[in-house]
Amino acid sequence: MIKPSYPLSIILLAAVFIGCEVGGGSDPVYEISGIVTDDAGDGFSGVEVRLYETASISAALNQYKLVYPTCGAPLSQAWMFDHRLHNAVSSTLSGDDGSFILHEAPAGEYMLTLIHQDCGFKYSGPVGVNNGNLDAGSLQFKEAVHPGAYISQHTIWEGGKCYIIDDQLTVNLGANLTIQPGATIIFGGTNSKITINGTFVAAGNSTQWIRFTSDEINPGESDWDKLYFKNIMDSVSQLKYCLIDYANNAVAANSKKIIVANTVISDAYLGMSICTSIKSEIEDCYILNSRTGIKSLSILQIDQCVFSGCSTAVSVSESQVFLYDNIITDCDTAIVEEFSPGLTIRYNLLKDNKVGIRCKAGSIENMFFEYNDFEDNYNRALWCYFSAYPKIHYNNFSGSQYYIYTQGQQQGMEYKQSDDIEAQNNYWDSTNREYIAGKIRDGDTPGIESWLGLVLFEPYAYSEYTNTGPR
Repeated sequence: MIKPSYPLSIILLAAVFIGCEVGGGSDPVYEISGIVTDDAGDGFSGVEVRLYETASISAALNQYKLVYPTCGAPLSQAWMFDHRLHNAVSSTLSGDDGSFILHEAPAGEYMLTLIHQDCGFKYSGPVGVNNGNLDAGSLQFKEAVHPGAYISQHTIWEGGKCYIIDDQLTVNLGANLTIQPGATIIFGGTNSKITINGTFVAAGNSTQWIRFTSDEINPGESDWDKLYFKNIMDSVSQLKYCLIDYANNAVAANSKKIIVANTVISDAYLGMSICTSIKSEIEDCYILNSRTGIKSLSILQIDQCVFSGCSTAVSVSESQVFLYDNIITDCDTAIVEEFSPGLTIRYNLLKDNKVGIRCKAGSIENMFFEYNDFEDNYNRALWCYFSAYPKIHYNNFSGSQYYIYTQGQQQGMEYKQSDDIEAQNNYWDSTNREYIAGKIRDGDTPGIESWLGLVLFEPYAYSEYTNTGPR
């Protein structure tokens, strides 16, 4: 764990960077030099300075923004970076006078990291090395702060500082915690968390994100517990332009309302669990590499988010959820629904998942799956069982073993999944009726229980819809 021994503010002075050609040939390399100073302008020694190529930082994440520019949070490579998981091009310690030299940097774009045991870590924005010149701004590096166990009044956590949560911190009822852009919050163990009984606003911006992360040298899922929202006041807590990684349950809201926007949650056991008394809003977020992306237990709207690499992207349980303009890809199951009073899924792309939507005993009247693209969900695009009867219209289906797979059971004297499912006016990647029927498992499928209801897929579209998927 990082434990500061004294206040310190360090500035990396970009003005003194000099690019020097070290090697010959067609691909010369350069030296990057600089000086680390404190507030008084004196050189500070013992700061580790590392150099990383931005081209290698989170490149896979940016493809979603490039291919689908209307969806997802604007990703900044620097803020998606984790120096603990990547190899530096070069690194060095600042000398007695604060000076340093980084060797062997070919022309290109880089990012610098300052690391000190008393101060945490800090990333620069992208900096360019071009014919020996470095184009970079200054990087301010401040002391780490241990805020204690309670916040009982209006408190501001400053940008540029690291705040260490050793165990548990509580924002008391009536208190307000505001976190400025550029702050980093580091959690020190599996039980460490922030509990919000008052108001919490963590609003970064597109160039200065707020990061919540683990203090582990080799970070991983569930290193720390959660941001736990219990506030029941009229005020609304907000998370904007935040990067939250390695949590057990990154955002747990059992409160009145929460707004989460332009936020990235990565490598969590559970990204968000939402149980609020007023409809909460999740928009322009990325949820990556987590067991469950979002679990809803209340009224929730999810707009323009990207989910990737999750076991389950969205779990809806006994709640009413609206999903519009999202991308869900490379998950075991994109959406799981159980006993919900309402589920509306419109204008989404569900691609390359094992199962697109698995629904169980949801509302017969208020479940709509419309204007979506189901692409290459190779096991089942839609899996309906135990009295799930969504209305399925104006979608495009392609590339699955089954487009709709129904499965029922007998409970007492009653057969579940015995009613018909309305699935007219979809495009099934073919105009051949026999082909389409072969992609649907229902009461007409040979060898299947005859009491199963039918999937009413006629009439169907003879060409692909063009107004489907994220807008």
